[in-house]
Amino acid sequence: GTAGSGGTIQNTSGADGAIAGNGVYLSSAQNVSLAFMAINDHGNNGLRGTGVVGLTLNKVRFTGANGNNLSGPFYESAVNLDAVTGSASVTGSFFSGGMSDNFRLSNTTGTLNRITFTSDTFAVQAGNPTTRLLNDALFVQGLGTATVNATVQSSVFQAAGGDLFQYDLGGTAVGDLVLNGSAFSNSHSNVAAGGGGVTISAGGGGSPTFTYAIGSNTFRDALGTALVVTKTSGTGTATGSITGNTVGVTGVNNSGSAQGSAFDIGQVGGGTHTVTITGNTLRQWSNYGIFLSPGNNAVANGGQGQFKLTIQNNLITEPSTTETSGAFPGSAVHLANGTNSGDNVQTCLTLGGTSAGQPNTVNGTGSGGQPDIRLRARFSADVFLPGYAGGEFDTAAVNAFVTARNAVAPVVTSATNSADGAGFNGTCPF
Repeated sequence: GTAGSGGTIQNTSGADGAIAGNGVYLSSAQNVSLAFMAINDHGNNGLRGTGVVGLTLNKVRFTGANGNNLSGPFYESAVNLDAVTGSASVTGSFFSGGMSDNFRLSNTTGTLNRITFTSDTFAVQAGNPTTRLLNDALFVQGLGTATVNATVQSSVFQAAGGDLFQYDLGGTAVGDLVLNGSAFSNSHSNVAAGGGGVTISAGGGGSPTFTYAIGSNTFRDALGTALVVTKTSGTGTATGSITGNTVGVTGVNNSGSAQGSAFDIGQVGGGTHTVTITGNTLRQWSNYGIFLSPGNNAVANGGQGQFKLTIQNNLITEPSTTETSGAFPGSAVHLANGTNSGDNVQTCLTLGGTSAGQPNTVNGTGSGGQPDIRLRARFSADVFLPGYAGGEFDTAAVNAFVTARNAVAPVVTSATNSADGAGFNGTCPF
């Protein structure tokens, strides 16, 4: 009934990549179940698994110092898995002490449907927080032709030098992510620049298919952006929702992000990204509340893409008093539509509304005195605002339209690039 009652495995050593040096080594194993075990202080990995079909970890505790190699091809970690198929369950377990990551999973083929994390804790190595866990607390990746579906729920993330959680798709991989009811904070003393939060991405120059639902989580104490969700270069599709999350703590400066935004939602290159952002509370961000950055449509990145967003019923307020980055720090919502010369990405943005439960309550004006909402149609990239009936380059009409659809009379500014034809239109073409 207690951790360790299922056995203790500790203090192995071996050369990088060798079987020796792993507390548990699984190769082409099926339906392995480990419960109530204590696994600590291994030269390579606490648990190394490859080609595993079906895996259950129940109340397993990984502590001590596991691994000595930070980078590929070994990525020595508390748990290090690849080519895991079937289904996997990780419940009530504790992960710490990894040199690279605390829990790392990377598949290039096969179907994992799904790996479910429930009531787990991802912690920093006690007493040595500057030299361990220098990558991610939890890293899940699908490349090549893999299918990687994952659920992370009711779990606690305490520290990481990189990201607290990173989910990544590339190639022609297929993935579905459910991230629900978990608490993210970062107490690591050696966080990489721009790190310390959660990063969700699909693309990587390939054509993956990605769906996601991110709901009812809390995020605080990131160095960079608290939550990044991006369809990166290449083609492919990303479709998801970000609902009912809380970033930052009222009255605690920089608690949302010390040097970044609360949310950074992006569309790079070709393909499509469709997302609904509703019912979130964002405080104490140092750059923007919600930063939207579609663009970089070079041929090498997949060409022109499409970005469709519905942003409603969010409370975006109380920015940090030490806004430090970005061209226009302080805005609650900032759209930079087009990031490079020649960009012609199409963005369809529903921002607020006139019915109950639709307007956003925004107050982004901080020490920089910037507008609460700033919308920019740049280069050759058009912005479509469903319901807007004004002129394409009539920024005053755009400002009035957006102001009327959001609460507390936000200060709104917009800008167009009329020379290249980038402006604001009403009917979304997709």
